[in-house]
Amino acid sequence: MRMILCVLLLGICSLYAGLAEYQFSYSESVWQELSGGNLLGDEATDNQYFVNPEYPWGVTTTTGVGLPIGFDFSFDGQIYDRFGVCADGWIALGKSVYGNQAVILSRQNSTSSPLNYTLSHNTTEDRIARIAGFARDLQAQTGATLQYATLRNAPQRILIVEWKNYSRKDFTGDSLNYQIRLHEGSNKVEIVFGQMLVAGASSGQIGMRSLPATQATNYACRITNNGYNNSSAGASASASAALTPTNMPVVGASFSWTPVLNIAVNFSGIPLSGYAPLSVQFTDQSEGTGIQEWHWNFGDGNSSNLQSPSHTYAAPGSYSVSLLVNGDSQITKNEYIQVYERPSGPAPSMAMQGYDAHLYWEHIHSDSNGNPFQPTYYFLYFNGSADPEGEFYFLAPIAYPNQSYTHQGVGRGAKHMFYKIKAVDNP
Repeated sequence: MRMILCVLLLGICSLYAGLAEYQFSYSESVWQELSGGNLLGDEATDNQYFVNPEYPWGVTTTTGVGLPIGFDFSFDGQIYDRFGVCADGWIALGKSVYGNQAVILSRQNSTSSPLNYTLSHNTTEDRIARIAGFARDLQAQTGATLQYATLRNAPQRILIVEWKNYSRKDFTGDSLNYQIRLHEGSNKVEIVFGQMLVAGASSGQIGMRSLPATQATNYACRITNNGYNNSSAGASASASAALTPTNMPVVGASFSWTPVLNIAVNFSGIPLSGYAPLSVQFTDQSEGTGIQEWHWNFGDGNSSNLQSPSHTYAAPGSYSVSLLVNGDSQITKNEYIQVYERPSGPAPSMAMQGYDAHLYWEHIHSDSNGNPFQPTYYFLYFNGSADPEGEFYFLAPIAYPNQSYTHQGVGRGAKHMFYKIKAVDNP
């Protein structure tokens, strides 16, 4: 019995190791203030919860149907479509399938510690997911706004929740401006800072938290004792980021966490060889979640950002092809495409459709000496080696005046295929 319990506990621990595997990055860009969003609360907002779009001025209850994210957002293996906002600088993710319990913004003694909050039961642990922009006891003031909006088009929508000109509770001289951003597709969580001014030393939670609900063991947060451009991971879910008049983020500073995607990059091309000009259909065969960007390098100075492009090689040569997925996963196949100079004699043209090679040719009405004659058949030959001058084998007789033939299934195993046509007047 003891052995069985140990195995189960190990399984639980490995299940809840997700957020530590997110990749953290710091960057600086232009601060873009949100305009025309959905307003929450007003200049008197203090300790309100926003869990229902029908009550944009806020409520005191911590559960509700939630606000719409605008897309399905994957966070630590769970899919969320709703969220709620606590005016004290953080949001919680929820699921519309739970109806009026879609979002839970429960707290203990203070709303300023959402990342280390725990529940005594796990029946709602898939709604313990929380993201803190700068969480502490905050309040609105003159000129303050709290708003959200979902911008851009699928599949690159972004949910932005913005605190503008907020202040620490019962302090004057503060102006806190920041955004929590959720990115569709990449499922990146981003905290972007505008002007962050405080009249004295302060701190707040910056980071994210996920299940289990009974233990605050699955988190990713930052501490900023050495500056925001040199932050480090917090050693516990209760760790706070320092904010002082001399230690503050530059305007446009960004903390982001991106789930590490296990992407296996691969592709195929049909045909892999032939005479110039050679048209090749490339097919992306990459496997993994969150793939949304492709960059092909065809080896001849040309490229494409399509998922499965077609490309024509104009000149003979040996070409290496590479595919870069999501900007960081790449595969290169060296000397993958072989293009040969077309011989002077008659040769059919070829177009691949699926696995079949469709062949076409011009009528031949003269022999090798240039004397006119009327063919009765065309004899078709093929060569499946890498050498276009290698041995050709008889494929089929085609009665005149037909000028086409379909070689079925050639794309299933052949890497090279060359064809010749011969006109005969007595088969």
